[in-house]
Formats: sequence, C-alpha cells, structure tokens
Amino acid sequence: MIIDPPPVIKQAPQPKPVAEPFPKPFSKEELPDPESLKENGFKEEPLVPEGPEEIGSLIRSATTQAKNSPPAPPKIRNGFVPGAQVKGIIFFDEGSSSNHIIVTTPDRSNLKLRMGDSVQTVVLKSIYPNRVVFSYQNEPIEMGIGQ
Repeated sequence: MIIDPPPVIKQAPQPKPVAEPFPKPFSKEELPDPESLKENGFKEEPLVPEGPEEIGSLIRSATTQAKNSPPAPPKIRNGFVPGAQVKGIIFFDEGSSSNHIIVTTPDRSNLKLRMGDSVQTVVLKSIYPNRVVFSYQNEPIEMGIGQ
C-alpha cells in the first residue's frame, strides 16, 4: 500500500497595512519650552474663573451679548398645511413679481397665489424653483409640488 505524503499547507500572505501606524507621542525633550511660547506671543489663560467678581463679569458679558444678538431665524419645517395643496410653481427669477404658484383648497381648485397672498390660514412667504414657504400659525412651512 502506498501512502501519499500529507499536503503542504502554506500560510496566507499577511496583508499590508493600509494606513501608517499612529505617530508616537512626543517625549518631554520634544515639547516646546513654555518660556519660548511666551516670547512668541502665546498667552496662558486660566480655564476657570478666579472668583465671584470674574464670574459676575462673565455672566453680565454673556447677558449683554445675548440681548444684542439678532434672534435666530425660525426653523423651516418641511410638511403640509391643512386645506392647501401646491399643484404648480411658476418661477421666473428670484424676486420676480411674475413668480406665482397654483394651489388647490377644499373650496377652490387652481387658485393662483403670489408672495404675500393668503389662502385658508396660511400666507405665501417665498417662492423658489422647486418649493415654496408658507407662514402657518407664525411658523414657516416648506412645501413642494404635490404637498
């Protein structure tokens, strides 16, 4: 009887690393000297207020900034408004008085609206090539054709 030798098993080659290994951390000798940083204009600021006076000053400063900052623009919701569906948008150019939309309401179909016009409880605020913005309950609502 002839016995075949066992098959030779080869080890698969190891994949090459895709990225370079992480750089090694700085040693103390490689860090810049704090005095040379100061000479180059670096100022070390304390991270924590040093006392009640400084805390009060920071609070007053933040309050003043908040009062003098313009309010954030309202977030425009994407959705629909009850009783109105956009059927078409006719857009010529930004700010053109010829821009208008066609909407359908439960009472009327193919109603033409321009910016500032209202229907039901909504006011048309903006017209864009593929969407419009209504004001509904003092909140901007963005709609596209078919919504």
